[in-house]
Parts: sequence; structure tokens; C-alpha cells
Amino acid sequence: MSHLLEMLGRGLGGNIGETLARYYWSPDHKPLEQLRDLCNQHPDWPDVNFQLGLHYLREMDADGAIASLGTACKHKPDYLAARLALAAAYEEKGDLTHAMEHLRVANQLQAGEPAVLFAIGYCSEKLRQPQQAAEYYRDAISKQATFTAARERLAAVAIVLGLTDEAIEQYEALAADRPQEGWIRTALAHLHFRAGKFGKAVESFETAIAMEPANWSLVDDEVEALVADGQIREAIERLNGLIEQQGPFADLHLRLGDLYSQIGDDEQATRNYLAARENQPNYLEAAVKTGTHHMTFGRWDQAAEAFLEATELNDNLLVNYVGMGVAQYRANKR
Repeated sequence: MSHLLEMLGRGLGGNIGETLARYYWSPDHKPLEQLRDLCNQHPDWPDVNFQLGLHYLREMDADGAIASLGTACKHKPDYLAARLALAAAYEEKGDLTHAMEHLRVANQLQAGEPAVLFAIGYCSEKLRQPQQAAEYYRDAISKQATFTAARERLAAVAIVLGLTDEAIEQYEALAADRPQEGWIRTALAHLHFRAGKFGKAVESFETAIAMEPANWSLVDDEVEALVADGQIREAIERLNGLIEQQGPFADLHLRLGDLYSQIGDDEQATRNYLAARENQPNYLEAAVKTGTHHMTFGRWDQAAEAFLEATELNDNLLVNYVGMGVAQYRANKR
């Protein structure tokens, strides 16, 4: 649930002024008193009123900004920069209805600007119009496929509207654009799980786990080749031999536990998972797999105890391991 809430909040930081600033922001060359004098001398000059409005906006004086920027737009209705700054000032004041009004005018003046489309979607969302917000976010993405905030907000709105597949599409695009960020893989895994795509959820959780810098393990190529060929018992024999030769490494016991679990040998799987934890007490994967194994065999109290111990090791990685375990369990139950 916490990851779902995190997804719903993605892209909500800041305000539309931050998104639109590049259209109107400029250095403040003139002091406030000089700008006021110029406006008094030339009240119908749009540029002077615009500069004064920006000064007020910088000082977070929304009322002053609205008055000056409104005057600029009155004398020059097609003044795009002033129109967008005015929308930002209204949003700063909390007047989303008027902010939306000026954003729509701006979109008519210069149609198809991704940032403007996003801002309209953002205000629509705050005005509790999620379907309209989704349409504008889609338009923004169609103009700029790498618009991260638009994809994050579209995914959030899609979840609210029950459009899980569309939310998945957004996070798949985010993962392709930012492959180094593990949290995106975790979010994608949760969405796949929510959609009932448990196999894909497992894959995404595995990818997220593999991206953890602290996550490592010993891998024996011969064992993995035997497993890939379906020779599970031969792989088990090989691992037991490695433990005798090399010693009771936690990773070897963990892999052995996996294989025993795969063939349904509850006793041996449990014994090897516990051996992995005894040899490496801080081994998060061993704790989680112990819990998952207990859960698979209906030992809920033991599963809860193992998961509780795991929370003390690494909360973020734990989410991925537990999610993967539950997804595997659900996939096998289908």
C-alpha cells in the first residue's frame, strides 16, 4: 500500500509556476520602485506591467502579481509569457479556476506546448476532474515522450480511474528512459501484481533486487546449467558436493533451499534456509525466503516472524523480496 501511495504522489511536488517558468522568467534588472514609477507613467505599457508582475511573483505577492500581470494581458491579450505567469500567480493564490482560464487562453495562443498541456492537466486533477486531467497528460506525452512528470501523473490518475494497464505503460516507459532507477522497477512490479500479471511482477521484482548494490551471491555455472536443463536433483547433488568442498557458504545453502523447495521437500528446504541464516545472520534474502517458504506451506506464524526479522535489515529491499515471494506464490496458485 505504501508504494501505491508513493506512486499516487509522484509528480505532485512544486507548482505549475516551476513547470511554466521557462516561458516567462527573466532577470530582474530594475528595482521595484523604478518599475512602479514606470507603470504609473505608462500604465498601458504591457512589458512594464509584466516586469512588475514578475517582481511580485518572485516575492510571492500573488495579489500584486495578479494585478500587474492582468493589466499586461488586458493591453496585450496575446502576451503568452504574461498569460502563463498570470496563471502561475492564480495557482499560487489557490484560485485554480482562474489559473485554468488563463492556461486555456495560452493553449489557444500557442497550441501543443507540452508544459502548458501538463499544467492544464495538473489543475484539472486538483479540481477533481481526473478524466480531463488524463487527457491533457496524454496530450503532453504525445508531444514530449520523455516528460517524466506527465507520465508519473498520468499513471497516478490511471490508478484512480482503474486503468492499471495504462499505468503500467507509463512506468514501462519510465523504466526504459531511466533504467538505472530501481524504484521504478519496484513500482512496475506492484502494478503488474495489481493487474494480476504475477509472472511479470516476479520478473520486475527480480530486476529491482538485482539492482541493489548490496545484493550479491555466489553462482555456480554448472548448477545453473543443470537447473536450466530440468535436472534439479543433479543440481542438488552438485550443491551438496560444493558445500562439502568449499564450506557452508550461506549462498550455497540458500540456493539449495530454493531447489529443495522447488521439488516440494519442505524439511530439507527449511533446513537449508535456516543454515544460510545461521551462517550469515544479516542475509536479507535468506530471511525473506524463509518467510516465503513458511507461507507457501501454511505456517503463517513462522512466516510473520521471518518477515519481521527481515524488516530490521533493509526495508526497501525487503519490499521487493516480499513482493516477489507473494507474486511467485500467486503465480503458482493459478
